[in-house]
Amino acid sequence: MNTTSTPIVPIAAAIVVPMVLGWLLRSPDQAAKEKGGKLWLEYGKLMKGMALLFAGLVALLVGLWFTVAPDDKQPVAWMVALFGLLDLPLLIEFFGVRIGFDDEQIYCHSAWRKNRVIPWGEIKSCTYSKVNKWWVIETASQGRIRIHEFISGRESFFEAMKRKTGISA
Repeated sequence: MNTTSTPIVPIAAAIVVPMVLGWLLRSPDQAAKEKGGKLWLEYGKLMKGMALLFAGLVALLVGLWFTVAPDDKQPVAWMVALFGLLDLPLLIEFFGVRIGFDDEQIYCHSAWRKNRVIPWGEIKSCTYSKVNKWWVIETASQGRIRIHEFISGRESFFEAMKRKTGISA
C-alpha cells in the first residue's frame, strides 16, 4: 500500500468548492414570481435539488447499512445521522420558506415559525449579515424577516421595500 499522500484532493477541493459556491450564488432568479396577485420570493429548483440530492445520499447510506458487515454498521449509522442532521435544516428552509408581497403587505410563510402578515409600514430597518449571508429586516412588532442570498426574487422585494418605506437593502 502506498503511504505517500498527494495534494490532489485538497487542491481540487480548494478550486471546486469556491466555483460551486459562486455558481449557487448566481443561481437565484432576479425577479419574484407572481402567484395569486402577489409576488413571491422562493428558493429555486437548484437549491431544492441540492437538498434532495443530500436526502438521497442519506437514503443510500440507510440502504448501505443493511448490506455492510456487523462491525461496519456503527460508522454507517453515524454517517446517516451526520448527513441527515446536516440536510434536515436545508430541506426545511428550501421547501418550507417563502415570502410574498403586494402593495399593502408582506406575507411570511416559514416552517421555522408561525406565518405572518406584515404591513409595509411596520418595517424599521434592514441590515446585512455577512456571516449568515442574509438580510435582516426589523419590524416594529412582528420580529425579523430574513432574506437569504440564495432565495429567488429578493431584488424585486428590495425595490418594493425602497418604494414603500424608503429603506434600502
